[in-house]
Amino acid sequence: MVAAADEDTLWDGGNACGKRYRVKCLRGTNKGVEVPCKAGRTVTVKIVDLCPSGCRGNIDLSAEAFKHIADPDEGKIVISLEEYAQRYILIVFFPPTQMRILNG
Repeated sequence: MVAAADEDTLWDGGNACGKRYRVKCLRGTNKGVEVPCKAGRTVTVKIVDLCPSGCRGNIDLSAEAFKHIADPDEGKIVISLEEYAQRYILIVFFPPTQMRILNG
């Protein structure tokens, strides 16, 4: 899922592009939706652009990312945001013909 960064807080002259952030809804701002946040849910988004002018806040979530953590009718939410460091584990399998059994 994708998002755009606010120039003032995250964008950092384009250095935020490609970084991933884990986002969680803390509460709504609209008062129109009784339960705006989806309890316990987070979404990991990749910064792909700068927010359009008028974007106020840390991040502009894609519609798909927003509805994963909050009711879309809320429109605007208060979030927690942390940079996400993805780790990779490499597992290599050798064909049986290349394996050797060592007797100790």
